[in-house]
Amino acid sequence: MKNKLLLFLLLHLLLGHKLIAGNFVDILKVPKMNLELLIRNNITDTIKKHKKTSRLARSIAILPPPSTTAGSSCGDGINPVQVNVYAYGANGSDIIQWFSSQTSISPIFTGSVFSPSISTTKTYYVQSKSGNDISIRIPVVASVYLAPPAVTLIATPANDVTNPLCLGTSVTFTAAGGADLFEFSVDGVVQQAMSVSKTYTTNALTNGQTVSVRTRYAVSLDGAISESAWGTAAMEDNFLSAPLSGNATTGYINSLKISPIEDKLVFGIAGKLLNYRKVLLFLDTKPGGFNVSNYGDEIGSLPAVNGFNFFNNNPSIFDSYFQADYCLTISTDVGETDYYADVIELKTGNSIKTSLGSAATGSPSAVMGINKNNIGISDYNLGFEIEVLKSLIGYTTGDIKFFALTMQDNDISNYNVTNSFLSPERSSGLDYGSGAIDYNLKDPNPVVVAASALTPCYSQANITMDFVSIPTMVSVVQPTCALQSGAITIATQSGVEYSVNGTIYQASNSFTGLAPNDYTLYVRKIADNSCVTLSSTAITINSIPTPPVDPTASSVVQPTCAIPSGTITIAAQSGVEYSVNGTIYQTSNTFTGLAPNNYTLYVRNIADNTCTSSSSTAITINAIPTAPVVPTMASVVQPTCAIPSGTITIAIQSGVEYSVNGTIYQASNTFAGLAPNSYTLYVRNTANITCVTSSSSAITINTIPNQPAVPTTTSVVQPTCTLQSGTIAIATQSGVEYSVNGTIYQASNTFTGLAPNNYTLYVRNIADNSCVTLSSTAITINAIPTAPVIPTMASVIQPTCAIPSGTITIAVQSGVEYSVNGTIYQTSNAFTGLAPNNYILYVRNIADNTCVTSSSAAITINAIPTAPVVPTATSVIQPTCGTPSGSIVITTQSGVEYSLNGTTYQSSNTFTGLARADYTLYVRNIADNTCITPSASTITINAIPNPPITPTATSVIQPTCGTPSGSIVITTQSGVEYSLNGTTYQSSNTFTGLATSDYTLYIRNIADNTCITLSASAITINPIPTPPIIPTMVSADQPTCAVPSGTIVVAAQSGVEYSLNGATYQTSNTFSGLAPNNYILYVRNIADNTCSAQSVASVTIDPLPPLPSIPTLAQITQPTCLQPMGRIQITAQANVQYSLGNGYQDNPEFLNLAPGKYTMSVRFTNSIACISTGSQITINPIPPEIQFEISGDCESRDYVLTVIPIASSYDSSNVDYQWKDSTGAPVGTNSNVLNVSDVIASTPGQEVFPIKYSLTVKSIATGCETTDNVTIESIYCNIQKGISPDGNGSNDYFDLRLMDVKNLEIFDRYGIKVYSQTNYTDQWKGQSDKGDELPSATYYYVIEFNNGQTKTGWIYLIREK
Repeated sequence: MKNKLLLFLLLHLLLGHKLIAGNFVDILKVPKMNLELLIRNNITDTIKKHKKTSRLARSIAILPPPSTTAGSSCGDGINPVQVNVYAYGANGSDIIQWFSSQTSISPIFTGSVFSPSISTTKTYYVQSKSGNDISIRIPVVASVYLAPPAVTLIATPANDVTNPLCLGTSVTFTAAGGADLFEFSVDGVVQQAMSVSKTYTTNALTNGQTVSVRTRYAVSLDGAISESAWGTAAMEDNFLSAPLSGNATTGYINSLKISPIEDKLVFGIAGKLLNYRKVLLFLDTKPGGFNVSNYGDEIGSLPAVNGFNFFNNNPSIFDSYFQADYCLTISTDVGETDYYADVIELKTGNSIKTSLGSAATGSPSAVMGINKNNIGISDYNLGFEIEVLKSLIGYTTGDIKFFALTMQDNDISNYNVTNSFLSPERSSGLDYGSGAIDYNLKDPNPVVVAASALTPCYSQANITMDFVSIPTMVSVVQPTCALQSGAITIATQSGVEYSVNGTIYQASNSFTGLAPNDYTLYVRKIADNSCVTLSSTAITINSIPTPPVDPTASSVVQPTCAIPSGTITIAAQSGVEYSVNGTIYQTSNTFTGLAPNNYTLYVRNIADNTCTSSSSTAITINAIPTAPVVPTMASVVQPTCAIPSGTITIAIQSGVEYSVNGTIYQASNTFAGLAPNSYTLYVRNTANITCVTSSSSAITINTIPNQPAVPTTTSVVQPTCTLQSGTIAIATQSGVEYSVNGTIYQASNTFTGLAPNNYTLYVRNIADNSCVTLSSTAITINAIPTAPVIPTMASVIQPTCAIPSGTITIAVQSGVEYSVNGTIYQTSNAFTGLAPNNYILYVRNIADNTCVTSSSAAITINAIPTAPVVPTATSVIQPTCGTPSGSIVITTQSGVEYSLNGTTYQSSNTFTGLARADYTLYVRNIADNTCITPSASTITINAIPNPPITPTATSVIQPTCGTPSGSIVITTQSGVEYSLNGTTYQSSNTFTGLATSDYTLYIRNIADNTCITLSASAITINPIPTPPIIPTMVSADQPTCAVPSGTIVVAAQSGVEYSLNGATYQTSNTFSGLAPNNYILYVRNIADNTCSAQSVASVTIDPLPPLPSIPTLAQITQPTCLQPMGRIQITAQANVQYSLGNGYQDNPEFLNLAPGKYTMSVRFTNSIACISTGSQITINPIPPEIQFEISGDCESRDYVLTVIPIASSYDSSNVDYQWKDSTGAPVGTNSNVLNVSDVIASTPGQEVFPIKYSLTVKSIATGCETTDNVTIESIYCNIQKGISPDGNGSNDYFDLRLMDVKNLEIFDRYGIKVYSQTNYTDQWKGQSDKGDELPSATYYYVIEFNNGQTKTGWIYLIREK
């Protein structure tokens, strides 16, 4: 054990010298406990969690349980809603299984995210599985809370964007619908906390603020856990519980419900407690906490929670996923009359208890209600309701886990954990006893409840308010030099007009032409000109800007040959930009690169570019100095064979020197001895060598002439019949001329017109005519060829109708080809397919196509015989009703015959008696019946027209009082016109303005007006109907207080309906529910609603009779601690009775009123229906019981007791404090703080611990008071932080003389105990148990006091060297 302790201490020391003293002591108390958990070799049955011995050590490992997240949703308790619950295994490969109960065999879902659709709260049980290994099952709650009914929010006066309210207007907001409680907020900030009041009134709203109301269900602290606020079912119950043990039958837990409030939770625990029984509800609300019940006892105010203190005597182990932070305890007195609730924060050393107060059945406190009449373990509705601040149980976020049990706690020698748990013991009917329990091996499990279940379900409504708001500026335009006035635009609002002086208002929000000044903005409501709002600060229109001074030049630099542009620098001014053209401005006052010109200087204000000034005179940039003119060549002499170099002479200019390379210049303009090259000419001003001009093009000195090459022919063209001479082309060379006889030379290399002969070729250098080269062989020009004989015709065939082309055959010659047009030749002497024409015959030498001979006369091919022209119709007559066949007349041609089918022809061009069909026209040449021409298109003979169908009426409108004539609409047909008398026809099928009569319908074919059809029967237009008679009143009943509306009965008529406004009619002649007014009577014919009549005079419904005056409050007396009931007196009126909502009485005074809200009303004694209702009066609750807690702590070296109120049960600034010692003598001051160290110092003699004090807190306002006691076991504020045993009399030893120490142990930094002493006072001076001096270092001490408490800490040992 010692080695394990040393290892623990060493680990914490290495991690930063931070060791929590309480846990150190706890480890001493619970030896080997956690280590044994890790090494015990057994298996757990996860259904019953009973031990089973492993046959083979480590053959099966029990999995850690999954980490879980519970879920919650809002619903209606009827229709299912989806609730998401989550679980994740410790290993990524774990399978997550969900079960409907702890005992069910098959999972209902497998996976990490389970999303059941449920209508009521349901607890599911989840485990991890890997192979054959499984974890315990964790109860995870899927909560369903009831969503409140929808709520709407009504503002009075009404909110209207077109008619905004004036700032400061008092607005009352009323919630309609919703649940039990209502909370009002503005822009998300709560202004009226949750209460039963449905109204909220304020005059502090501004434009655009959103007023919201949200509503939720409420809990009545009466011990009945059944309101809607508790949700739809318990979060866990004891359905599977084993029979209760004997001790559990008088103290048991059936189920848990939670009703969340904004900053609180109300716990509903169904069950029962008798004397010597406790409910312990452990809560895991935050990270960290106790997995083992080795917390410290609570030693707070009486009565003590014995069961809580006994439970840690033999510390038990909670399930591995549960670390308790707080415990909510419930206990009762001996007579089971008063029940007490406490919240205890689990601490090492001493746990801290906060009393929540007490309650009895039928007498709830502000935070607790009980009903002790629970009838058994299946009663889930009666028990304990306890309201707890979330902050009091350390809750901020995340899920909460609950582990609840009951204790029998008669005394230290007789206590037991019973078998009644929130998550039930399912098999054993025996108590768990007083020994240490490992709950990992037991049925009960902590229950996981969702974070979202700790926030109420709300219904919410919002109104965004429209007020005339403080005017603000959208934009301001300041005066400029160009526009010397300002403009202000005010942010637009609806329903207002605007002003900038509070006197003159306008509809536009823009104000222009404003002189420099400060302007306050005003908006005024159009509908109420007394509603004026002004801006908090003025808007300033600045003064008109001052233009810059006229600019002047500070320097001018003229162009030179080197820099061919000028520079102007303008005298500098501040806040301006500069320009030399009035268009382009720059911030620099220097302008470079200026071309010769006159420049006006400009300056412009940077802040206002309309403010400009210009110079009075222009600044001149001179012209650029003149450069020499472009040099030109005067002459050039090229190299020759005799002189192999060139010479260039440049045209003379005055005042210059010359160069042909831009580098070397000379005074002479002649450059001789130039090698072949291209030379650019340069001239340079003698006075300014930077002024250089070069020629635009180079002068070339040619290369030295070369000897021509031996000439060869490129081509030789021999003589032909057309061109009876030859041509020789010599291969070209550059710089030569050519000859074919060595005497005459020419520049062209082609020689034409050569007679047949042999020719030698010559070439000669043009530049040097002594350089001549001739060919080694001669070129021959041949003799002229012979032409063919004149061609003649062998035969001619002319065109016919069958073959519309001719044929010519030419007499045959050898070695020739033939043509009839001199262009296209062929080897055959026969030409077919010839069009009519005159043809010249040609023959051409095949060897020389220029040798052509033509015939002396043309051969004629005659024209093709003429075909008839395309036939057309002269006339077409269609069939009619009179003549039911058609006729076609074809246009006449000479020498032809006619047909309509291309088969049968006739000499006549007229065809009659034609049936309906499409006809093609044909004409045929009588002389040649193969010459036929058809028409380009067919001629159609139409079908015989059909007569219209019998006409019928589509609609008939009879005369009415409004329209005293009828109308008939005939059913539409195409291609017809209509008539009602067979004489007059029209294209429209509608006939209006018809007098009473019988009408026969006629329709006629528009294309054939002989085709007429009439209706089988006539249509009748009825006479005009008769209107009703003028209506009169039968009776009129006036309003009364009982029936606050009138009734009018109109004299009955048959076939009519009745009205009192001429707009809304009814069949009944009785009108009830009428407001006071004058009513005109109307009757209207039911069959014809245009036939109406109205009464001559109106009927009056009188105003309602007067009501009593609205009741007002004369006097109210609120409950006090001495008088727990209230009193209301209503201001008296004559002849009335008074009520506060529960019946009427003659006396205006109401006594013995319970806290609540009461609405005043009065009614006339002789007319009890005439009632006036006043405002609602509140009788305040009985002043709350003063509740407080006393905490002690060290402040510097003083021990101080501090009192703080619990649950805001009193106002700290309005109470008196009375501290007394154990003798009843007053101590301290009238303050919530008692300096115990000062009291002890001022007390004669030696104080003996423990010391007891009492405190009475009394309300100045209500007189209510509460007294509580506090016991101080010892004071540790003056424990030293270090000792320096150097003999100087200061801190030489560890002084604990006044602390009643039972034992002191000192450990070094490695956890090794170096010193111990029983009944210690001041013996340690830095020595070891062996008496050796210990070195300077930090040491850890454990102090055990005679009262059983321990104290740990660090002390520094410092030795002076």
